[in-house]
Amino acid sequence: MTSLECSICHEPLLNPSTDPLSTTLCPSTGCVAVSHLKCLSEKFLSEEPGRTAMIPRGGHCQSCGNYTLWGDVVRGCYRRLPPVERTGQDLLDIASDDMFLSDEDDEDNEVSPKKRTKTRRRSRSSSKRRKSRKHKVRKATT
Repeated sequence: MTSLECSICHEPLLNPSTDPLSTTLCPSTGCVAVSHLKCLSEKFLSEEPGRTAMIPRGGHCQSCGNYTLWGDVVRGCYRRLPPVERTGQDLLDIASDDMFLSDEDDEDNEVSPKKRTKTRRRSRSSSKRRKSRKHKVRKATT
C-alpha cells in the first residue's frame, strides 16, 4: 500500500481518512494535492509578507498553482467528517440556544422604560401675545 505524502513538506500523511481535520485536499477541480493543514497554513502565510496573522486569507496550491481561499480549504476538511446523527433533543437544544436569537428577539424580551409624556406649558409671553392679537383683531373689525 502506498502512503500519501504532504505536497509541501513531503512527509507521510498519517491516517488522512480517519483524521480529516489534520489533512487537506486542494479544492480545485482536477488537482490531487494533499497536505498537512499546518503546512498549508504556513505556506499560505508565507505568501502574505507584511501581514501578521495567525490564519491566512488564502494562497496558491503547490501543485496546480490555483489561488484558494482558506475558508474553502477548511470547509473541505469538515465535509470529509463522518455525518453526525441528530436526535430530537439535539435539535431542541440548538433551537433554544441563545446564540440563534436575533437582536429583534432580544428587544421583544426587554422591558422598555416608561416614556415621558411632554406636557405643554405655555409661557406667559405666548399667552400675552395671543391676547394682544385678539385685541388687535377686535379693534380692526370695529
